[in-house]
Amino acid sequence: MKRKLKLILALVLVLSITACANDDGPDVDDSTPPVEESEEPEDDTDVDKEQGDQEEPETTPENEVSDKWPDDFMPQAPKLAGEIVVAKEEGPKKMFLEFDDISHNEASDYVDSIKEAGFTDNTNEENNSNIVKYKGMDKEKNLIVFIWKEEINKLELIKKD
Repeated sequence: MKRKLKLILALVLVLSITACANDDGPDVDDSTPPVEESEEPEDDTDVDKEQGDQEEPETTPENEVSDKWPDDFMPQAPKLAGEIVVAKEEGPKKMFLEFDDISHNEASDYVDSIKEAGFTDNTNEENNSNIVKYKGMDKEKNLIVFIWKEEINKLELIKKD
């Protein structure tokens, strides 16, 4: 249910931004006649063949979306218990995860486990009733960013190399 609501809200946001956009493009002169195509295919099968030759983009690790914990991406990162909605590798060095159904206490406990795993360099932390946020690096300069709010639960894992 939450996913559907998020999707609907995102769609409404995109449509409202599009509707309110200022068009600074050149004015179109309606008096010019439309340009007609000079050649048409002799039969419809040529068009079907051309359209059929188009292949869908190949799924690669960089654009694959999953709902599984990325065990091999950054093994030293502690696993967060919770329902993974999205696990997406955004290039060879960055993994984005989004979760559902994580309580404030679970989020606070996860921050403690991040610290225990050694992500204690260059930290930035905020923890109150509305947000749990932690950013820290380990000794190899791998970065972990965790943000918990009532409606947003996300984790980013960023490798140095």
